Amino acid sequence: IIGVRLGPEPGYEQAGWNMDPDETLQVAKWLVQEDGADFISISLFGHCPTHITPKHKEAFGDDAKPLIQVFREALPKEQTVLMCCGGIQKASDVQALLDMGVDMAVTAKTAIGTPDFPKLCQADPNFEVKDLPPWTPGFLESVKVSPPFVNFLTALRLVKTEE
Repeated sequence: IIGVRLGPEPGYEQAGWNMDPDETLQVAKWLVQEDGADFISISLFGHCPTHITPKHKEAFGDDAKPLIQVFREALPKEQTVLMCCGGIQKASDVQALLDMGVDMAVTAKTAIGTPDFPKLCQADPNFEVKDLPPWTPGFLESVKVSPPFVNFLTALRLVKTEE
């Protein structure tokens, strides 16, 4: 199984990532052609799952679609698993992605601070994460994050000092 993670929205120029959303869509199409990538993982970099790019808002106005929906419509569902991450903090975010045809909602920071997020979403369709980064070391310890990982998160500025 081969997959590729793509970030289709400008905003991380300092890290060297500055692909236009339409360029990224074309790359995704190329990657899945003829027994290519089995999955595409789209990172919305913290935008909400229904994010519409400024470029598409300007070009299509009220007809603009959420970016992840544009990807789903362009990539053959029977051939390509579509995953999405970034800004998923509520059960309704997961449902919005599923409604747009995404096969998997993927969490990162949400999973760190709320490791039982999937169970909480299944139990309550109105669930929302309350503890968002930056976290305190004490909070991270309470959700059983290891000290080396806390150090890593601190370097990413996701940990604040105890208050």
